Amino acid sequence: MTNSTVTLTDLLPSTSYTLAYTLPLLFVSFILTFAGAFVTLDRTRYFSPRDDTSQMPAAVESKRRKRPHLYLEAGIGGLAIGYAFGLKLSTFLSLLIPNESSTSPLTSKSFLAVWLLSTLPTMILAGRFKYVALTFAGITGGSSLALALSVTLHPSLLIRRIFICLLTPMLTIITVLPFDRTQHASLRMAACSSGAFGLTISTALLAKVPAWGNVWERLWISDGSDWSTAAEHGLSAEFWLIFILGCMTDWALQRVYGGNPDQKWDSYLAEYTSSLPNASDRAGTFRPITSTFWDRLFRPFRRSSSRPLFPPSDEVKFPLSPSAPHARMPLALETRGFSLEKTLPESSFMYDKRPGMLCKPSDRPLARLMALGSTQGGAQRKREAVKFHPLAGTIRDTDWESDDDSDTKIDEILSTPPPKRRVSSRSSLSQTLTNASSSHETTKDKNLIFDIDEEKARLASVKRTFVQPAARGDGAPEYSDYEEDVTALATRPSRDAAGWSPPFLHRHDFNPTPPKGAEIPPGAVPMTPSLLYALDRVAVAQRDAFGPQGSSAPTSGLPPLGVEDDKSKSKHWDSFWQDVKEKASEGVRR
Repeated sequence: MTNSTVTLTDLLPSTSYTLAYTLPLLFVSFILTFAGAFVTLDRTRYFSPRDDTSQMPAAVESKRRKRPHLYLEAGIGGLAIGYAFGLKLSTFLSLLIPNESSTSPLTSKSFLAVWLLSTLPTMILAGRFKYVALTFAGITGGSSLALALSVTLHPSLLIRRIFICLLTPMLTIITVLPFDRTQHASLRMAACSSGAFGLTISTALLAKVPAWGNVWERLWISDGSDWSTAAEHGLSAEFWLIFILGCMTDWALQRVYGGNPDQKWDSYLAEYTSSLPNASDRAGTFRPITSTFWDRLFRPFRRSSSRPLFPPSDEVKFPLSPSAPHARMPLALETRGFSLEKTLPESSFMYDKRPGMLCKPSDRPLARLMALGSTQGGAQRKREAVKFHPLAGTIRDTDWESDDDSDTKIDEILSTPPPKRRVSSRSSLSQTLTNASSSHETTKDKNLIFDIDEEKARLASVKRTFVQPAARGDGAPEYSDYEEDVTALATRPSRDAAGWSPPFLHRHDFNPTPPKGAEIPPGAVPMTPSLLYALDRVAVAQRDAFGPQGSSAPTSGLPPLGVEDDKSKSKHWDSFWQDVKEKASEGVRR
């Protein structure tokens, strides 16, 4: 180590060297101070598009060779940071080596060549690569801030070196971290301190103030003769004022014009295309099976799967109920994720009862078999009786009009079997007598238990309703739904006689002429269900033939009785009744 100390003013002996050193430094420091972070991270920089944005699905690959592009990821701010870093590093090493060793100092020309050659590669690296610029900015800003504190506070030599060792790596690490919030703030602090330091040194060199012009000597000397002067305090105040103004200006620029919209849009498109299900080299969602070299090499030695593709049926487990083995059956099996080791879960695809054939139960199961047997034996098959709705008055009108399912009630009444007779050879009177409406209220339980005494008492009450007794000596005849009075057949005319017709047609005729020997009770008439349904069917046919005016009482199903004028009678009416009489006679003769 030599006795004399080499300073920066010694390496810049003339004004030309000083201007060559300070003018570029003033320009670069001004950019770094007031817009360092803004021009580095937000504007004036180029970025290379992401690779996944160019490899779109079904895109035609261009066979032309791509020209290499020089992208400045750090922009103008990176170039300024690179220049400031190269200049300060070359200045620090040019002063440190001769002061701390026996090496001879550089001449003014050699120093000019050193700092010019040093700034070129650092400018290129910092302008091309973003993180190189961030690293250079952290180192330059940390060292500049440490030297400014040393000049302002006048600590000891050890404390100055501790400032350098702490602030430089700390600010560098915070600046390089890839977090937008911390990166902008730390880069702003580093760039503003580096720019303010360059502006203060340039001012000191041009104003011939050795306290700030030779600021690098504070790292290896303990005290100087020109320290703690008024000029030094003025330049120190200039540094902190420029530093604060620079931070505020850069923050305002980033607040108003911050961000790079082109890069944000490119990143958005890249993330959108990369999240698509398509492969980057083909269209559609199909992806072929990919196998590596090791898969093809060791494929014969790979253990095959122990589970068969189609397992036997006895190994498939179904959730059957223990009480009913066929109570539950699965309708569908899920193909994805199906495992033989797991039973199927309880779901809505299970039903509790096995479905079967739906059929309507018959009232008389053996009726068809008996009919077939009688037909095969040579006898003629009888026609089945047609069931009709009863007329008004047989069963209470309110019951039929109030219920919506009247057809179901009629079927239930007609399908009720007659009670078994014990002693009497004749069955009871019909439950559908005109004056015996109370029999409709009897339940099925009472019909099942037949009381002879009660039935005789009921028959006696019915006989008293007749005005004229019958020709027989025992009073009125016992009418029944299920059998006829055999003793009365002798007094009735033969059905095979010419001009015979059923008695009910004569009763409802316009000019009733009762046949000879016919017994017409003047009071109540026994109405059987078959007769009621027949009259109802006649009323329906009448409405179909003559329209709604054909019958005046739709509930009764009968034409209006009484003597009408001959002009009101229609020929269609006479032909209709004539057809009914002929069909009735033919049916009875059969």
